[in-house]
Amino acid sequence: MLSRANSPMYFPVRQQAPDDNRVDATMSAAVIPLPPGLVHRTARYLKATAALLTQARHPGDCSPEHQHLADTFLSDAAILRHYAGA
Repeated sequence: MLSRANSPMYFPVRQQAPDDNRVDATMSAAVIPLPPGLVHRTARYLKATAALLTQARHPGDCSPEHQHLADTFLSDAAILRHYAGA
């Protein structure tokens, strides 16, 4: 029996028509398993990218857009870790 830490996570993947941005315009949907190690690695990469965005060499280099993007990456990393069971 596999523990939760070793069992794959399942994520739905949806594909939309390129010219249709409606929410209900999905052409197909599939669920793919992801190993928890891959999910944790992705969270680490998001956290590292957020750090790079906010560590500017000059004070004027860090814009509010950079900070917003960094905050989004940190939030996404936290969500991934939550669903991976960390």
